[in-house]
Amino acid sequence: MSEFDLLPFALSLLVYGVLSGKLERWLITPPMFFTLVGFLVGPAVAHVCEISLGDSVIELVAELTLALLLFNEAAKIDIRSLFGERVVAGRMLLIGLPLAMLFGGAAGLLVLPGLGLWPTLLLASLLAPTDAALGQTVVESKDVPEPTRRAIAVESGLNDGLALPAVLALAGLASVEPKALEEPMHVFLALQLTLGPLVGVAIGRLGGFLVGLSAKVSCMGSEWQRLAGVGIALTCYALAESVGGNGFVSAFVGGLAFPLRTGELSDRVHAFGHTLGDLAAFLVFMVFGATSLPTAATDGPALLFAALSLTVVRIGAIMISLLGSTVDRRTALFMGWFGPRGLASILFATVAVEFTEFPGLERVLSIVYLTVGLSILL
Repeated sequence: MSEFDLLPFALSLLVYGVLSGKLERWLITPPMFFTLVGFLVGPAVAHVCEISLGDSVIELVAELTLALLLFNEAAKIDIRSLFGERVVAGRMLLIGLPLAMLFGGAAGLLVLPGLGLWPTLLLASLLAPTDAALGQTVVESKDVPEPTRRAIAVESGLNDGLALPAVLALAGLASVEPKALEEPMHVFLALQLTLGPLVGVAIGRLGGFLVGLSAKVSCMGSEWQRLAGVGIALTCYALAESVGGNGFVSAFVGGLAFPLRTGELSDRVHAFGHTLGDLAAFLVFMVFGATSLPTAATDGPALLFAALSLTVVRIGAIMISLLGSTVDRRTALFMGWFGPRGLASILFATVAVEFTEFPGLERVLSIVYLTVGLSILL
């Protein structure tokens, strides 16, 4: 990756920023814009830059983006609220998410019979988490009732972290020949899913305590408060990885354990992390458009599965999860549709490739890319 490869991204940031007001009114979201730019400048069309999710720099950016995303979204949510005023979001997460994985697996077994059980379930788990940012201009519209907007935001913020353990486990089960590991796959997964949360709880709680205490005694400047959230998120990720745990699980749990959720200090702690995360996410979408989207499957079975994943699978799971709640049928349908697949699916696919390999892996990835591409557009 060279400096010239960054030029389209830099110019795109400027262009979208200058025109953002009009583009948002036209329902052209940042993911749509940056994916299109990537597609146009990539090998499929103009071939003016060479960037790839496999590039070491881009791969690192993608991993750190996911860590920041998981930490920041989890840190905004009081987990106890899922069983209180936000019981709707709790239903969508605790019932709807597992159902989406099961329905997605069933749809895959029906229309993609040659893929196999574990790869099909892995595909379903990669496409289970949602990205509300893709429909942000609609979901945040004042025409949408506040409780509906809040439920969608809470669900999309937490479902990627809740889906991650399933992605890791199914990637291991799908592996015919796991990539070189120092221990058996089941031991590796056990360490990933135990050490990660332990590190996350410790760093999230300790980091939040130290930031709160330092701010209280006026020992920490406001500019460093803005950097604190990034430091804690990356510490969770890096420390967990260094001791054999999963850094993404650690970052997610660290966000849940982070004690500062409301108030001016909390806003400052998370503000820069959100901005930095958005910036990195736009870069990932551009790289996706340049290198991943052109490799998306376009055959009939893949298109049928993508259509089912974006409609019947997701909408059916959400509507069933909300049966018996106060949510009416039209609102449940709206919540089911505005669960597009985006950044989390792209990044989870990158993570899965790191330690698993099986004959149908490229097929799984190509269907993920197809579904995400359709979701960004639709």
